[in-house]
Amino acid sequence: MNKWFSRSSPPMYFGATTVFIWFTSFATMSAGRPELYSPLALIIVIPSLCLGFRSPLAGAFIGPIIFSVWCFPLLGGQRKVPLKSKILALIILGLSVLLFVKGWHYGVMYQGIFHTAVMCSYNVVFSVALFILERRNHAKPTFKTNMIFHALLFTWLTWAAFPWLGELL
Repeated sequence: MNKWFSRSSPPMYFGATTVFIWFTSFATMSAGRPELYSPLALIIVIPSLCLGFRSPLAGAFIGPIIFSVWCFPLLGGQRKVPLKSKILALIILGLSVLLFVKGWHYGVMYQGIFHTAVMCSYNVVFSVALFILERRNHAKPTFKTNMIFHALLFTWLTWAAFPWLGELL
């Protein structure tokens, strides 16, 4: 029984995380305008608009597809966070900083200082949590920390990274 459970755990956790990423992708678009619970993450909103998905239900499939393709090796129970995921986290962090530097004024003008500061805080919390998880996984690689790292990375990417700051079309 224990052998079966340990072998089935990676696919089970992968599937549960994929479903969770669908919910975060849906949540980012659910209000139809920038809200604290619905930041309109550009990584989900822009492809949704380009593909003609007006419904958050349809657009929400973009996040799980990206997660599944990127994290496919996790199905094998991979313990160590791969270098490509660490680089992706750094790229997201760098682009998020750039977005807030360039878009802060528009965010404050259209969404207000409180909303813009909360969006920035979300991004800081995600990046700090990812750093802590990466350090923990680096010290002692486990499937659990690797999966949590990726779940958090793609939750950040599909929900709060690159929030809409400024005027809506």
